[in-house]
Amino acid sequence: MQHKADLVFLIDSTYSMSAGFDRVRESIKRFWEEAINSLDCRGRIVGFRDVEADGVNWLIENEFVSGMWDFYQQIDALEPKGGSGGAESQLDALYSVCQWGCVAKGEMADAKKWRYRSDANRFVVLVTDSPCKDKTHLAAAPGLSWMDVADMAMQERLRLSIFAPEMDCYDDLSMIDKCEYMAIPWQAPVLSVAAYMSDKDCYRAILSQASWIKPTTACCDPSDYL
Repeated sequence: MQHKADLVFLIDSTYSMSAGFDRVRESIKRFWEEAINSLDCRGRIVGFRDVEADGVNWLIENEFVSGMWDFYQQIDALEPKGGSGGAESQLDALYSVCQWGCVAKGEMADAKKWRYRSDANRFVVLVTDSPCKDKTHLAAAPGLSWMDVADMAMQERLRLSIFAPEMDCYDDLSMIDKCEYMAIPWQAPVLSVAAYMSDKDCYRAILSQASWIKPTTACCDPSDYL
């Protein structure tokens, strides 16, 4: 019997990601191939930009899918553009993911919701080259701190994995239970994040959290990708 998981990729889709975006895209495709060959999983691509700078275009949401090509269509449709040029809306994006809700126990899966918590593990992989703002700016949930959003993520039993530059804001988020933070040294961040994600052992380590796959190395070292 295969383990089950709902796997969400929360991807910084601002202009600053342009230099390495195609490489990140291809790495995520390989990640997905590894996942669907190893477990019963659904995937979902969510792109984010900046609430204040990009208005209604700040979030690009999709539904959960199970097939390879449906997933590819979602990731291929993302374009790196917009953003504030500085700190972005990672907290708002994570908050939005926490608001999806889940189906009731025994109900059929819903493409817009998480599966019931005991039916499937819930993974969120955050990929970004920029710092996050210190609070949310959504009209529906203004002023939430990283601690507020972290509490929501833990209540939803989300397992967060962060591919991001080495910054204090991500040190804070890494306090979420079972969080994996791959801290990339701050030198050409988008290229370093892209190179780091292309290492198969890095995302195998994420999937190994539930003992689905044994990583081939203990962990990959971000400093190798400068």
